[in-house]
Amino acid sequence: MAEPAFRVTKFTMLKRRLGKWYKLLISLVIAAMAVVAVVLLPTATPETVQTKEARIRGPVFEFVSRRDMLAVPPLQYTGFENIYIARYGKYDPLQDLSDQQGALDAVITESGQTISVTHDNYFDIVVAVRIKAPDNIAYLRKDNIDVWLAVSGAFAIPYSFAPDDLEYLFENEGYGTNSGFMRLNVVWDNNDQGYALRKGEEITIEDIKMTVTQIGV
Repeated sequence: MAEPAFRVTKFTMLKRRLGKWYKLLISLVIAAMAVVAVVLLPTATPETVQTKEARIRGPVFEFVSRRDMLAVPPLQYTGFENIYIARYGKYDPLQDLSDQQGALDAVITESGQTISVTHDNYFDIVVAVRIKAPDNIAYLRKDNIDVWLAVSGAFAIPYSFAPDDLEYLFENEGYGTNSGFMRLNVVWDNNDQGYALRKGEEITIEDIKMTVTQIGV
């Protein structure tokens, strides 16, 4: 017997019995699958992007410095290494800041340099210094050195030196003697509250100097 031109299957019979309810059922299944897909697919969440739209002007030094230092005269060791704009609470002052990942917002490495920093982001000002004995220092102790600076602009820091408890020794050789070297991170942290600049604001770090207790004084 020849095969019929159209075979009526159980699926076809079901469609005929259900009629319009079959179309409604299919629509509901498609809608449910779409809802599941929306739930399972990852959704993008908006991120708050902080931009570097505040500025800090660094100090100007009247002498030529070694190329790898902010203010260290050629053929000498003692002076200023860098000025770090360190993220508040994100760095260890007892370690070299140049080696700390994620610790810095910006670095002043040259005389008269202007840097951009992230606005509305709290920071400390950290001055890295190095001192070698017997370069006119009595003994290698942090209480024999004072680092001074002032800040003007959007906020002010009166001209003064950082106290000994904000001078952090992170490398030394011969500490407490009159022969060797030491490196310090000297911190201004606004009484442990940090500083911040709003968008478009600017400050200037000025009058920075280092004084030491000299031999024979």
